[in-house]
Amino acid sequence: MKGTLTTDYGCFSVDNQGFVEGSANAGLGNQGLFEKDFDLASFQISRFSHCALSDLTADRNRLILKPGEVKAVTLSQINLLGEATELKLPDSSVTFESSAPNIVSVNPGGGLSVSPEVERNQEAEITVSYHNGGDEPVVTQIDVQVIIEEDHKDTDENAYGDLIDKYQSAIIERWDWSRLIENEMGYDQMQSDSLPDDYGFVLTDINRNGQDEMIIGQNFDNGRIFLAEIYALVNGEPERVYVGGLRRSAKIFNEAQILIHDSSGGFSYQTSMLFQLNTGSSMDFRRGYINVDGKDVYEIINPDDPYAEQSRGEELTSGQELEFFDDLGEYLDFTFSLFAEDQ
Repeated sequence: MKGTLTTDYGCFSVDNQGFVEGSANAGLGNQGLFEKDFDLASFQISRFSHCALSDLTADRNRLILKPGEVKAVTLSQINLLGEATELKLPDSSVTFESSAPNIVSVNPGGGLSVSPEVERNQEAEITVSYHNGGDEPVVTQIDVQVIIEEDHKDTDENAYGDLIDKYQSAIIERWDWSRLIENEMGYDQMQSDSLPDDYGFVLTDINRNGQDEMIIGQNFDNGRIFLAEIYALVNGEPERVYVGGLRRSAKIFNEAQILIHDSSGGFSYQTSMLFQLNTGSSMDFRRGYINVDGKDVYEIINPDDPYAEQSRGEELTSGQELEFFDDLGEYLDFTFSLFAEDQ
């Protein structure tokens, strides 16, 4: 038996000293055969890091889990050059701490375990620290919400009843565009003077806070859907949190992640921004990018004014653009019930 140290990732060098991430392995090591190496009975016993980071990020800064559920944390490290790579766990330079270990415990490898004994909705905060030797540690937080499915109370149509009746009247009575604007109904830049007959809704709890959201849109014959509006309950009252449009579309993914694509006139600017509908029913910006003139792509720094030059961050390559939202999984599909089904 023998041990080996392997350099998995080189960060930088100072005064002929290399700073790397690596692995310590135990076993027989590599045996050469026809100029090829094979690992024989070799296994990793630890990882170590000595890389200075500018930031540490979690792919999910908010997790919604159930009692007894187990989830692995995925981290990305951003070095001093702004380059992002996955941080492989366990790592001796990374520590985890749970604010409520009796609810959500975490092991050194970033594995989260929710207690099966949780009897009501609970929350915990996981603090992740990356230790750079003598430097201050780089820290990020992961919010974990534990939801009891049995305690989930589907919001019946009473909470949205008046609003549903209002949309029904608007469709049947053919409210004109000015009246729709006055009542803050409908999507931007509608292609007709009134709401379409196939305008519908579905009630579902996408952020799993125990209250339904009302998703409004249209189902088309080709199987595609259009998300026109999203309402959430704020202090028990419906509040519109998203409005679609002729040049704006959205898709909803798991964990209440909402990806919104928007373009300006002439399509000289196109933005893609990821938001999350939190348990307080606010739309929190996560990340996004802007495509200028169909060629230059930049990360969005300020979602309130993404078209301003000072709101543009790092320039992205075409490969980075394609991978920017590739971990969202499948988007949610909806079958809408017509507001005016008898019309």
